[in-house]
Amino acid sequence: MKTIYVMFAMLFVYTVHAQTQPKEVIEETKTVTTKVNTGTEIKESTVEYNTRKEQDVKLAEGDKNKINQSRVDAPAQVTETVRVTDNSPFTANNKSMKYELDGKVCQFSMHENGFLISDSASTKPTKVEQSDADETQFVLNDNGKTGIGYFDEEGNFIVQQFDKKTNEIVSKVYTLIK
Repeated sequence: MKTIYVMFAMLFVYTVHAQTQPKEVIEETKTVTTKVNTGTEIKESTVEYNTRKEQDVKLAEGDKNKINQSRVDAPAQVTETVRVTDNSPFTANNKSMKYELDGKVCQFSMHENGFLISDSASTKPTKVEQSDADETQFVLNDNGKTGIGYFDEEGNFIVQQFDKKTNEIVSKVYTLIK
């Protein structure tokens, strides 16, 4: 009797899970690059606008038993994010690049709210997220150590982490391979 109850419970869960509403997702990224001549140098500023529109797919009730059904307008959820990447080497066209740290080549790849650092030695990439407080800084957790990173003028990525043993801040420099 117990197995019958378990089977009915599993059947109910799978039935409810299979009835998810299909969604239409449209994502658009627009990059605006501005160059400013300060008299001594030309500074370039890049702003990325990302618009994501999610909408449930709803069909007309009158076409219920037809093969080609008409769609009905449904409310859409629009999410817009703006990313200022003044000193970041990432752009809409350049989403992946190689860096070197201590003789090892690392791959930097753009990800949702930052980027991933992966190398051939580690199986799991390090996730680096852009700071909410300062758009030029990134927060990362590398092997249990939390650190702050930023890009310099040459495009190198500098990470600063606190070492508990020596009670000092240790810096690592990922050098951009051009």
